[in-house]
Amino acid sequence: MAKMAFKKILWPSLLAGAILVLAIAIIAYKQSPPYQGSSLSRNIYCGAFRFFDKSCDLNNNWVAKDGKTKEFVVVQGTDNTTLLDTVGARTVLEFTRDSSGSVPIICQVGPAGATGATGATGATGATGAAGVCTKGDTGPQGPPGPQGDQGIQGIQGIQGAQGIQGTQGPAGPLSGSYGSFYDVLTQTITTPSVGQPALFRNTDASMTNGFSVVSNSRITAANSGKYNIAFSFQLHNTGGGGSGTTVEIWFVKNGAPLYDSNTRIAVNNNSPYVVAAWNYFVPLNAGEYIEIYWATDNANIHMEHNTGTMGGPAIPSTIVTVNQVGS
Repeated sequence: MAKMAFKKILWPSLLAGAILVLAIAIIAYKQSPPYQGSSLSRNIYCGAFRFFDKSCDLNNNWVAKDGKTKEFVVVQGTDNTTLLDTVGARTVLEFTRDSSGSVPIICQVGPAGATGATGATGATGATGAAGVCTKGDTGPQGPPGPQGDQGIQGIQGIQGAQGIQGTQGPAGPLSGSYGSFYDVLTQTITTPSVGQPALFRNTDASMTNGFSVVSNSRITAANSGKYNIAFSFQLHNTGGGGSGTTVEIWFVKNGAPLYDSNTRIAVNNNSPYVVAAWNYFVPLNAGEYIEIYWATDNANIHMEHNTGTMGGPAIPSTIVTVNQVGS
């Protein structure tokens, strides 16, 4: 019974002693600089915890702790330069040497590694809800711009149908200078073959404007212009002797004959009535006059006034009309 009691006390005592020794070794080792203690405490600690504390395998080496993996890495060499060259792209946060009592060395951060490849583009997110749009108030109208260049004229359209002709308006007043004159007496030649002016002793006042007859023969213009002179003489050969049958008629301006204005006609016994009628254009200034001369080689040839025998009016011996044709 005493032996059994002893065993019960021995084994727990031994176990408690071992635990106490181990605890003392751990405390002594952990409190020493860079985990450095007596060789006895380190040997006891590392003998028990080498599978849990990787620093136990780092005797007499430079070591670094990787900041990413949190693992210790054995680094050959004795200074930081070798360390950086060996570690390369690792991120070194802690550095120490396990076999010396020196203060831990803090290593410099190594150069940054190359940028990794860009990751795949993520899936497109869902489209957001459409915003609410509100139309703003209309702004004030701007000033008008400058007028553009005139465009090309378009093609002319088709001409429309002609409208109905309107009624003719009343006749306007006569314009320009004109006149109408005649004589109702028989005129005889004073001296055969010697010219004398034809006489116009009557005036149609309703058809005369700007003209007058002076001394019964001078057709006188009140206004300057170009005029058409037209006449009609009723010639009659009364017979009774004499052999002549010739009559000549020409124009005289301001007392002087107009060149190349004469005409010759014959009034025979067997054809006793002849009408001499033609016209002549002449320019006249205000106050100038024109006369019509006649002559015959037979004193029995007259310019005769007569009455109508067939129901017609009387027959003047001479008729002359004047109308303006230019200024």
